[in-house]
Amino acid sequence: LRKSLGKVAVLALKDWYKTGSLLYVSKWDGAKMEPVIKADRIVLHVGAHRTGTGSFQSFLNHNAAKLQGAGISARYPGRDIGDEGTLKLKLPAAEDIKIGGVKDRHVVAARRQLLAGETTGEMIISEENILGRMIPIFKGRFYYRIIPRMEILANAMGRAPDQVVMVVRNYGDFFVSAYAQMAQVRVMPAWDIVMPRLLQNERTWGTVACALHKGLNPTRITVVPYAKRGTNADLLALMTKTKIDGLQEVPRGTNTSATSEAIFELQARLAAKEELSEETVQ
Repeated sequence: LRKSLGKVAVLALKDWYKTGSLLYVSKWDGAKMEPVIKADRIVLHVGAHRTGTGSFQSFLNHNAAKLQGAGISARYPGRDIGDEGTLKLKLPAAEDIKIGGVKDRHVVAARRQLLAGETTGEMIISEENILGRMIPIFKGRFYYRIIPRMEILANAMGRAPDQVVMVVRNYGDFFVSAYAQMAQVRVMPAWDIVMPRLLQNERTWGTVACALHKGLNPTRITVVPYAKRGTNADLLALMTKTKIDGLQEVPRGTNTSATSEAIFELQARLAAKEELSEETVQ
């Protein structure tokens, strides 16, 4: 995986991973369910955070008609798009998953959120929070307990996905960008306090890829270095072999990181408990 960071790498992980001490193994052995998604092929785009996921979802939304005409359905949340984003997939937080297995209610809840009716062709599900939230990262917990979350998702779908796509950044840029994003919406500890916690993270993108394979058992995992991500159309081309002409890019301004000056100003106002409108933040 480390070598793949220099180029776009498609990893067929059938016998590739080893279960190590950093991987959480669920004891849940619930009965298989009938597939809730009837698509011929399912692709999960799991982010990661701060890699242009919101921009890609806007791209899918903007080109929805052409994608549907080519036999491709896409589901994504409405955080950056509005009501047109219909996916409301809320897997339990890592800290809420107790050792000893996954509860049936988690599977049932996720299954209800995934209901998509009769769908043929290909389906792309794009949701960066599938991996977990960003907040625990600043406490030294880099996307932990992924395996039970993925088992919930796989059992909710009733089948393994055909492909999982994950875009990754180098750790320095990722941590700085994640901190800048969080600092826009909540009071954060000073960077010199946060940085040692970040350096304590023992998990890596490689650990995350192994956990995705263990929990979802996909046919293929595609790992894309952020520097090699290209356009949204380039990213889509890694998910489908269907050639679609005339796709239009959207501005890459979604979730742009704040400048250092803006972060200092926002943190001062948030600390003073000032209510900030979206216009003020922008």
